[in-house]
Amino acid sequence: MAMFFLYKLLREGVTVVYEKVLSNEVFVFPPTGECRVLTGKADAAVVPELKSPNTVHLFDACAGVNAREPYLYLAKLAIFTSPNETSYKQLLRSGVDFLIVPSYSRAELDKRRAYFPDVTDDAYQKRIEMFGCGSIRFVLGINQARAANMLAKAIANTTVRNMLDILQSKDNVDTVKGIIGSHVLFTASLAEGADKSDISSYRSEAVSWNIASPYIMSELIRTSKDEAMQFAERAAAVFHDTPGLEATAGMFFENVAPLILAKGGTFRVRKFSDDGKCEEYDQQWPALHYVHCRHITTVSEVFRQCTDGNSLYSFLGKMPGFDACRPPSEYFNFAVGDTHTINIEAAVKMCERVTKDDKVHLYFVVPADRFDAGWMASQSFTRAGKQSNLKKLMDPDPVTRSKNLDKLKVDSTQVNLIANTIVQYALRIPVGSGEGAGQVRRFSTLTSASRSGGNRMAARVIQRMWKLII
Repeated sequence: MAMFFLYKLLREGVTVVYEKVLSNEVFVFPPTGECRVLTGKADAAVVPELKSPNTVHLFDACAGVNAREPYLYLAKLAIFTSPNETSYKQLLRSGVDFLIVPSYSRAELDKRRAYFPDVTDDAYQKRIEMFGCGSIRFVLGINQARAANMLAKAIANTTVRNMLDILQSKDNVDTVKGIIGSHVLFTASLAEGADKSDISSYRSEAVSWNIASPYIMSELIRTSKDEAMQFAERAAAVFHDTPGLEATAGMFFENVAPLILAKGGTFRVRKFSDDGKCEEYDQQWPALHYVHCRHITTVSEVFRQCTDGNSLYSFLGKMPGFDACRPPSEYFNFAVGDTHTINIEAAVKMCERVTKDDKVHLYFVVPADRFDAGWMASQSFTRAGKQSNLKKLMDPDPVTRSKNLDKLKVDSTQVNLIANTIVQYALRIPVGSGEGAGQVRRFSTLTSASRSGGNRMAARVIQRMWKLII
């Protein structure tokens, strides 16, 4: 599939960087001149073309132990990976602009070929030789009539239809329809146990929205229309009550909550206490300038670039430690579960950042039903998959305390700093209820200059190819 994209792009005269993880090779194809072949890590130092918005980066993520994310997200990026890979969901949640092309291995095709008995051995092998394993549509010969029928059924569903209507933008709706249709076609149709006579019956709505939601939210964040907020709040509420779509509901909430918070208004807050006696009160929140930080991935970068106290900076899962911040001392994690751990390294840096006697205010932003059910326990700290709460880290027994400190690789000085500096809260977000006041002042994207503008021709080529594969 990647080679098909490469062929089409080169015919259009577009600069292409093709990165193949399995062989650890990078192929650079300029519009004129010879192809360069490099070995090793593809970054801007060795592949300056990656810094250009006119470049298309084809990233063949492959499978198995070698699977990884791209090192850079600077050029226009198309990622070829199997939805069965563990990294697939993380790619969907990353908040970075790219096109994911479902691309399957020969073993995956062989395993599911039984659902297409009309494909002969000879035709199957010839199609693999011609198109490679990635393109299921071409290899297994899924006919357009059935694909169109599947797409029509998915979109005709009442929930999907209502969600799309609220976008009120033909361009956005058509794009989302394309993503829904492609995922129904590539994934639902080949799922284990699918009925080959009516493949669309296999939870097409669930798998469609799980793949579409990150793109939808990315579009919402780029607009300031009131309809965008209405869509976001309603989507989170609807999915929350839909069996099989809880994960999608969580994904929407994590994207929607900072937008609602940035609108300002009065929010119910629960302040945690070491003695278990939590204080609960209403807190007035000002309207903030919402900044979607696509490229910030470290706490140090946050301190250096996010400095406006009238802004809410949202990182959408790309930055370990917290999901959003309001300088200089307010940090937010968005949660739909009963707990949410705290990154110990980020916690130490947050504490070191504030001046003596000042506090770090760490808010766990949760849906209304979670808050009302009593979301109030102080959260545990974590490092490398191991976790411990503050009480254990300050245990009076020196042996027990030392054991827990060693587990998280922190010392007692750092723990005391955290205990004396960080105040934890739960903050109630009334998703879908219409509560809260204030208006969204402005939406913007804090991104590297190299991603602004770009080659419209390359974008059109990718759009045309996307239509071809669905």
